[in-house]
Amino acid sequence: MSDPPMSDPPMICPLHPEDKVVALCVVCGRPVCAACRHLDEARCAVCPEHATLALVKAEEAAVKVAAEAAEAEGAPSLPVVAWEAPNHPGGDLLAFFHSARAAVLSPMRFMYTIPWARRDYRSPLFFALICGALGYLPILAHLYYAPPPLVLPPEVKAAFGDISLFKMALFALPLLPVVLSVMLLLQAGLTHLLLTLSGSAKRPFEATFRTFAYAQASNLLLFLPGIGYIAQSFYLVFFLLGGIRVAHKTGVGGALLALVPILLQQSLFSGGL
Repeated sequence: MSDPPMSDPPMICPLHPEDKVVALCVVCGRPVCAACRHLDEARCAVCPEHATLALVKAEEAAVKVAAEAAEAEGAPSLPVVAWEAPNHPGGDLLAFFHSARAAVLSPMRFMYTIPWARRDYRSPLFFALICGALGYLPILAHLYYAPPPLVLPPEVKAAFGDISLFKMALFALPLLPVVLSVMLLLQAGLTHLLLTLSGSAKRPFEATFRTFAYAQASNLLLFLPGIGYIAQSFYLVFFLLGGIRVAHKTGVGGALLALVPILLQQSLFSGGL
């Protein structure tokens, strides 16, 4: 007696498994729910990654045309990012504010102001740490006012009692700079390794590190009520795709390698590690 034919597995949206799938991405065939579905210029459904890639290419083309026009007219190149400009008139506080605002409001133009090879890891690292610390504040607020349900293992409950996620996050606060620095180095390191193996690395590791460091401006979008997490994820992908293309003068394939560490990180956290 032959085995019954196997039915196709149900389609599930990778980002929102609990929501109904409403379309398939016309580029990669990925199932998407209503929240993840985007429309391209031809009004066809695409997934968030390919929607972001289309935006990156469009804005990159606009900024490139403007830069070429300025160069043809003999105008000076775009000024260096305020955070790394020497003797900023407003001091470090205003320098950070101007840089963060430029990164969030005009990311593609901001990428062309980043000095990719200065042999200086401290400046972009400090920028990333400040953005990460600020982004931690709305996370703490969310854990305090709307804590998700938490089931602690018996050994943890015996050692710490009924500790809340908010208190756990507060206890972890002193470790935040170390955790962010390690994650930044691992993500940039893995991406640069992949770029090198694929022949897409046109600049040294510092350029890749700077891309990931300044992409941490995405954490500031966590302050947006309701849509903060979605906006942060969308911007992070947008900045990494565009940043790697500008930093290493590579194509779409090379830029997509920047998403590998992010996807690995999401897989580890979703797996409970």
